[in-house]
Amino acid sequence: MKSIRQMQHALAGLAAIATMGLLAGCVPQDAPAKVVLPGPSAPVAMIAVNDIYRIEGVDDSRRGGLGRIAWLRHRLEAETGQPVPLMHAGDALSPSLYSLSSVGGFAGEEMVDVLNLMDGKANVFDPIMYVAIGNHEFDNTYCQKKTGLKNFTDRVAQSGFTWLSGNLDYTDCKGGAGLENTAMSDTGIFVAGGIRFGVFGLTVDFEGDAPADSRKGPYIDPDYIANAKRLTAELRGKGAEYVIGVTHLDWACDVSVLATLGAEGPDLIMGGHDHVQMAHFAPTSPEPGQDFRAVYKASSDATDVAVYHFWRDGAGKVQYRYSPVDMDFRIPEDPTVLAAVEGWEQKLAAKACPADNLTCLETEVGNTAYEWQLAENVNRESETRIGNWFTDLMKTAAEDDGTFCAGNKGVVALINSGTFRLNYDISKGSLLRREHILSTMPFGAALSQLCLDGDTLRAALAQGLNAPGQGRYPHFAGMQVSYARTLAADADIRSLKVGDVDVPAGSKDRFIVVTGTYIAGGNDGYPFGAVTGDNRRDLTADLALMVPQHIAEQDQTPAISDANRRKIQLPSPVDDMVPSCSAGVPAH
Repeated sequence: MKSIRQMQHALAGLAAIATMGLLAGCVPQDAPAKVVLPGPSAPVAMIAVNDIYRIEGVDDSRRGGLGRIAWLRHRLEAETGQPVPLMHAGDALSPSLYSLSSVGGFAGEEMVDVLNLMDGKANVFDPIMYVAIGNHEFDNTYCQKKTGLKNFTDRVAQSGFTWLSGNLDYTDCKGGAGLENTAMSDTGIFVAGGIRFGVFGLTVDFEGDAPADSRKGPYIDPDYIANAKRLTAELRGKGAEYVIGVTHLDWACDVSVLATLGAEGPDLIMGGHDHVQMAHFAPTSPEPGQDFRAVYKASSDATDVAVYHFWRDGAGKVQYRYSPVDMDFRIPEDPTVLAAVEGWEQKLAAKACPADNLTCLETEVGNTAYEWQLAENVNRESETRIGNWFTDLMKTAAEDDGTFCAGNKGVVALINSGTFRLNYDISKGSLLRREHILSTMPFGAALSQLCLDGDTLRAALAQGLNAPGQGRYPHFAGMQVSYARTLAADADIRSLKVGDVDVPAGSKDRFIVVTGTYIAGGNDGYPFGAVTGDNRRDLTADLALMVPQHIAEQDQTPAISDANRRKIQLPSPVDDMVPSCSAGVPAH
């Protein structure tokens, strides 16, 4: 199937026109009201963002970050003379060095604290800021184990804005009752310029049919279309004139909602989850003047945001204009937010560093020998030199002393691309600090080795290579595989070589596979969960610790050429097919 990058529509020149309300006063109201359409009005603004993991931005804070969003919001308020609603389409609480227990352990507290400043008022509830729930809100929870949803419910209780939870059921999770009387709602309504806006949230079903005792998060209803129809009807029943879906879904699901429901669904979707700036329409290619519905998404970490301007024309119809805005160093950072971020940076250092070296995250580890391609739209769908080096390094950690996997035919390494979460490229010759390495692998990268037969190794590659754009897409070393993508769950593996050894289907030859402990446990769909006992050995090595120690060895992994390519993708009709929506879309 086509990659996200291939499928995104060109945004330049697209002036999106649809019914929308003007923003004035922004007083939340619940009671239905008869609407008298006003005359023409001047434009007002709204901002939409999604998938923001870091409070401080990326690329050494030169792009993105919450401070730039706050500055832009205040600037638009000054330009329009109206308050500016802020919509966040999910993935806020994790993962980052701050949120994860392996480093900061703040479980998203830092993010909520800074998000509460987006209106410049730390202790005042923001009635026109809504955040949809993303799959990563539950990285630090365990539905029925340990403290259950506490790390999520605590964050909601601290929030000075509304969380949108349209298709989640917390009943079976420990601590779910803690969401009562909090800023959590399936829907929201606010009045703007005499027009009632309705908003609802939808979350991707990232754990499928997993039982409650093995889920990290609550039950998520995967019938996105039925939920969008229900929530839209509920909002219109309360007098909402224009309905916005703030969704954390795969873009194909957003388009399916719009195309299937038409007038019974939302008028506009402000989406997240895909990490790519995009625009999709229903119908797919509207003609000038034709009515259509649209979904727009920004990239991740606020490196760009979606800005909408709304106005009512002389016929009483409300129009909007959509504009993506790059949030680079040219956009200032709000000083109040910047001060809060700097305070959290000090708290992170106090947790992550020894008392006698509070600048440990700034420790220099070397320079990049070539561009480190870690942006998700490359890392998760193609072979990269840095992915090859990481796995070459993993391969050296194998303990092949004759007592493990005796008679094996070779050693390979394999890791899921979702381990690497920096989500931006680092140019050749850039100075690397410890913080860069930890931010690349914030979950850590503990290693295990498995003794696998060739058939299981083929199965592992087949399921990973058939998932471009998803976190299970693999990087590997010691192997060369040719394959074609299919409509089934697995790619069609045409050939596999480990070194000079052919590994045909059904092979019982055994191999040592060095892999991440996460997927060694059967996560991300890898068929390793049943590999235990003498066929599994957890190593003391951790890739996140190995990289700084071996940084001078990067260029021992050669640039990719036709002669040494590890992944040989053969043409397939699937490559040109438009992805469709399905339940249980893996987490991004």
